[in-house]
Amino acid sequence: MEGDGGRPGRLADVPPPSDREAVREEYLRRVIPEFTGHQVEDVTWTTAHGDLHYGNVTRGPHILDWEGWGRAPYGYDAATLYVYALLTPEAGARIRA
Repeated sequence: MEGDGGRPGRLADVPPPSDREAVREEYLRRVIPEFTGHQVEDVTWTTAHGDLHYGNVTRGPHILDWEGWGRAPYGYDAATLYVYALLTPEAGARIRA
């Protein structure tokens, strides 16, 4: 995927694939009510890395380890990265800032 000037495009600009799932919809509809008490209604699907954590981010920044990429709810990668950051309080504070 290429953006302007030969630079990589944004992942958000890639339509969600129909044949690859980073997260299954059936799973979301089961676990979200189980853990939050709220039903899942409309879900906005997007293209996601699917396993975004600090071990998959390098300088640049560049994102590595794409074997789990696919369709996921909007914000899934950001939420996953934030949850991993909570294991290191300093990183969590930087994200919240």
